[in-house]
Amino acid sequence: DAPSIASITLDGLIGMRHVAMLKIDVEGADLIALSSADASFAAHRVDHSVVEFGPPSRWTAVTGQSAADGVRVMGLIREHGYHVRVVRSLAWDAARKMISDPTIQKATRF
Repeated sequence: DAPSIASITLDGLIGMRHVAMLKIDVEGADLIALSSADASFAAHRVDHSVVEFGPPSRWTAVTGQSAADGVRVMGLIREHGYHVRVVRSLAWDAARKMISDPTIQKATRF
């Protein structure tokens, strides 16, 4: 059996507060963390967010998610009016090929 780990969503942590900067680095659970802040992004309670993504292969190993899931999460954040920018990494060179959204394609072109 896997150990039980207590957690809270980012929406639960942020609540009704305003956040100027949200930094996420959770070693493979990045998409889960970002998704848990959906209501905060939708209500524009977060001004800026920086997420240190591991390679999509780590997402798959840790949570079963893929590069396509990463693109979906970035698209949802973009739909809330945020600009998505990806800093070049070896992991995103492969994942970028899966992105069909032209705005995100442009943001990830290096």
